[in-house]
This record gives sequence, structure tokens and C-alpha cells, in this order.
Amino acid sequence: MSRRDFPPLNTLRAFCVVMRRGKLCEAAGELEVTPQAVGHQIRALEEMLQIKLFDRRSNGLMPTEQAVLLFHFVRSGFDELEEGLARISRPPQADRIAKIS
Repeated sequence: MSRRDFPPLNTLRAFCVVMRRGKLCEAAGELEVTPQAVGHQIRALEEMLQIKLFDRRSNGLMPTEQAVLLFHFVRSGFDELEEGLARISRPPQADRIAKIS
């Protein structure tokens, strides 16, 4: 998959929230969108990757093995991104020079 074909970050974010929450409606609440919008993001990701990420059941979504594996890497990537943003957002610390009296 080339970078040009890379899934949009919002789609990957929706996927991560669904994996953590386990239900579209709970993920939608966290993302502040409708459950239908979350479902659309998940279907778009499945189509883009050409794999089934969830088994749809009457009591909710059941992640496939591929979804569990993908979640591991996507969550890791978001953690790295969050750390990088936090590091560049911190005010630089002035070099400290010790005074000897």
C-alpha cells in the first residue's frame, strides 16, 4: 500500500475508538458523530483494505483477527503521534548553567 492509498486518519481514529468501545453508538458518542457516520467509516476502511474487520451480530460488532492485528499497529501509531505532538508542544527549556559561589 502506497502512502497515496493510506486510509484517512479520521477513518483510522474511528476504527480505534470502535475497537476500544466495542459498539458503534459508544464510539459515536466519543467521536461526537452519529453511529451511522462511524459505521460508514468502518465500511470505508474495510473496502479500502479489502478485508472484513468486524462480524456484525445482533448484540454488536465482533472484531476479526485482522482487526485485532490492525488495532495493535494503528494504536501504536497514534500513541507515537501523540508523543511527538506533546514533545514539540512543550516550551523549550533554557539551558541551565550552574553558578558556583
